[in-house]
Amino acid sequence: MKRLCILLLVFGVVGITNAQKPFKKYPFKTGMVEYVMEGSAKGKQVIYWDEYGYKELTVENSEMKVFGQTTTTNKSTLTIGSKIYEWSDVDELVYETNNPIAVSWSQEGLDEIDVEAYSVKMIEAMGFEKTGIDMMLGKNCDVYKGMGKIWVWKGLSLKTEVSMMGVRSVITATNVKTNINVPKSLFELPARREISTYENLEKY
Repeated sequence: MKRLCILLLVFGVVGITNAQKPFKKYPFKTGMVEYVMEGSAKGKQVIYWDEYGYKELTVENSEMKVFGQTTTTNKSTLTIGSKIYEWSDVDELVYETNNPIAVSWSQEGLDEIDVEAYSVKMIEAMGFEKTGIDMMLGKNCDVYKGMGKIWVWKGLSLKTEVSMMGVRSVITATNVKTNINVPKSLFELPARREISTYENLEKY
């Protein structure tokens, strides 16, 4: 599942704004994608974004069964530029970490016209290659194959199939909306929760 999360991060093409070169993750200022999760993990996921993807919120509600054990996930992941914040319904903390792809984007001095080329480079570095074009939700998607199969439309993953060590995950978009009214409050951290880094957790 951790590898799958990395894949979704890569195919989402996360980046960071730059004072000289404004970043655009998507060609749409705002948007929303709803997903259904099948396979070893079953549930739903929704992604909202603003400022062309500089701000992005992912909410996941799912159950995963592996080797007879069931894990329930109800978490929110907020990405703002080079920072990632994650929290669940039961935690009292918000966990903060750096967005490695955003940091790399900044260090290489890339701008919005480099997004597609950079995403392709990341995909190929993970052993995927483009094999053709397929239709998803009425949209022409580039299809990549490697350790699984990915359907990508304008930087958005509309379907992901991954099988590793007997764990199969399929995440399929069921609804895509762009240039919509997205509440600013979605990109605010939950009130009255302390922020902690994963580095701090290692001290205990």
